[in-house]
Amino acid sequence: MGTAITNARSSVFYSVAFLNQIETGPVRAALDALITRPLFSYGVANQVNGMEIVKPSGEIGMVHFASL
Repeated sequence: MGTAITNARSSVFYSVAFLNQIETGPVRAALDALITRPLFSYGVANQVNGMEIVKPSGEIGMVHFASL
């Protein structure tokens, strides 16, 4: 999965459970680097207080689990 994210050329859509528990490895590295790449990415990853959403603008928003 990390290789697929790294090799993406136009867009990446993702949803990752427990991303905050993944501290190392190719998937974490690829997702951390994704926000700096010049392509469209959109995804969600759960956090302690809810779901963190990375918007197309790069801005990060939170959606609380109660809203889901």
